[in-house]
Amino acid sequence: MPDLLNQIGSDTTVRDVLADSWGVADLRFYNRTESTQAIARSFADAGASGWTMIVADHQTAGKGRDGNTWISQPGSSVMFSLLLRPERPEALPLLPVRIGLILARTLDDLLISRGASPEDVPFVRLKWPNDLILDNGKIGGILVEGITRGDQQYVIVGIGLNVFRFTDVPPNATSLSLRFFDDYVPNKANRLRVLERLITALREQLRTVPEDLMPREIEEYACRDWLRGRRIVEPLPGRVAGINRKGYLLLENGSDEVETVMAGSIRLM
Repeated sequence: MPDLLNQIGSDTTVRDVLADSWGVADLRFYNRTESTQAIARSFADAGASGWTMIVADHQTAGKGRDGNTWISQPGSSVMFSLLLRPERPEALPLLPVRIGLILARTLDDLLISRGASPEDVPFVRLKWPNDLILDNGKIGGILVEGITRGDQQYVIVGIGLNVFRFTDVPPNATSLSLRFFDDYVPNKANRLRVLERLITALREQLRTVPEDLMPREIEEYACRDWLRGRRIVEPLPGRVAGINRKGYLLLENGSDEVETVMAGSIRLM
């Protein structure tokens, strides 16, 4: 099948049909833009409804956590931002974990449907707090930004997935090698199909949720936890022991103590 992602932008009828099918309030597409996060923020400040979705073929100034640059080339990735207006703000800190689990689950299903061996599941692992890992390399990332304007609170969720291989990567641009979805399926990937599966999974599974992780979520995360057992030096030194019910990172510091890390960027030893 041809890669039809750009058809969202060229045909408003298709865009409206997809928005209705995917259950999103509004769907906008940009061939080229600086940042879908910035566009989603402007829509939110103008009063846009929750589940407004901004999709781009290419971002020239896409950002990850801590201002890190999101690397892509035209026609290579699935990149979108979602505006959410959550009913339970107390559950916001767990969004990166919960969204990571949903995306990993969905990508596993896609890989199996495209011919990968189900005996190897899970394929996609999670690197706390926001990276999607495949074959020990980064295939995607999640950026969750909570914003308060007066008495209004909303969340912008940015998601990027490497689909087709590109090579123009600046030196030292990422601490992990990049992985590309198309390299792991027998036939050419279809970005529109991948996008559809991701957004429908989020729409169906990201409902009102408790403010603590449920036991099954902690168990699934443990199966996908790429950091577990590894030594890190930042944000604190220690050996990763998993996460707790609040989604915080647990570190063994060598003194029979377990420290809790609420936020930060990971640097491996």
